[in-house]
Amino acid sequence: MAAVKTKVWKPIYDSYRIQGWSSTATLVSIARKIARAAWSIHRYQTTFNPARLTRGLT
Repeated sequence: MAAVKTKVWKPIYDSYRIQGWSSTATLVSIARKIARAAWSIHRYQTTFNPARLTRGLT
């Protein structure tokens, strides 16, 4: 999945891998996050804000 190589999704991918998640589980989790973000952007007519994605990682 090319998204995990971007500056937005790479920290999320790395944090899951450090926690010991398999690469498949990590990719599935990120795919679900992308789907939820896309749905939220569509539903609420907002723009993409990458800061909202990493809020829970710190």
